[in-house]
Amino acid sequence: MRERDREAAPGPSPAGDARPAAAAVTYAEREGWEFVHFLGAHLASLETRAAILIPAQVAALIALWSQFFTFEEALPHTLAWVAWGFLALALFGAGWLVTPERLRPGALVGYGLTGQHSDEREAILAEVCDVVQRRVRLLHAGLRASVSFTLLAFALVVLAYGVDKAFFAP
Repeated sequence: MRERDREAAPGPSPAGDARPAAAAVTYAEREGWEFVHFLGAHLASLETRAAILIPAQVAALIALWSQFFTFEEALPHTLAWVAWGFLALALFGAGWLVTPERLRPGALVGYGLTGQHSDEREAILAEVCDVVQRRVRLLHAGLRASVSFTLLAFALVVLAYGVDKAFFAP
């Protein structure tokens, strides 16, 4: 049995002492795995937010589409179309965020420990942290952009409505 397997094996060690398996894990490694669990929970929360955002954006896109005929003058009509374009861009961005990404060959996330080239627990922990951190950063940036485009579209629709009523009232 390799040293790593002996340390990770549950129950008493082969030497006969009653040392629990958790004692074999270093403090830094335990902190690393706790950080991975924290990032995983944060990642799940961000993905849920992105999935909730999409139906709201679809509803806004349909609502604006159904109201195009109310903007009869060129300027408000153009503002409404630009807003619709920003909404569509925000929706496609949010859809891209929630679409699973392609896994590289041998990735720990897709293939488990059998696809690993390294037997080092620290290397495995570092790879998991790296994968989750990249996904969290991507979701943060993507959600900010998607929500920003949605708010910009809302502001343009309000402006179009205001211009239509203020300058082109019957």
